[in-house]
Amino acid sequence: MPEAGVDPAYPLNARLAGIEDSVTLAFTVRADGLIAAESMDLVDANYREFVASVFNALSRARYHPARLGDCAVATRMKQRFVFKAPQ
Repeated sequence: MPEAGVDPAYPLNARLAGIEDSVTLAFTVRADGLIAAESMDLVDANYREFVASVFNALSRARYHPARLGDCAVATRMKQRFVFKAPQ
């Protein structure tokens, strides 16, 4: 789980055009709660602008690491980010 909400920006051109998308990524959360940048794998998306926004947001995100007993450990996660056009 993220320590705080991961809030990728809605790409301006997509917002103006009313384009919606969802981006699903798989990544490794290290024991320190940061995402290992080299571990990010795109699972599903349609528009690269949304993917770039999610990658940018995740580069600043911090997650609660998985725990094995009292020890924080790295873990693989999959997360979906949904972009709905404002009404």
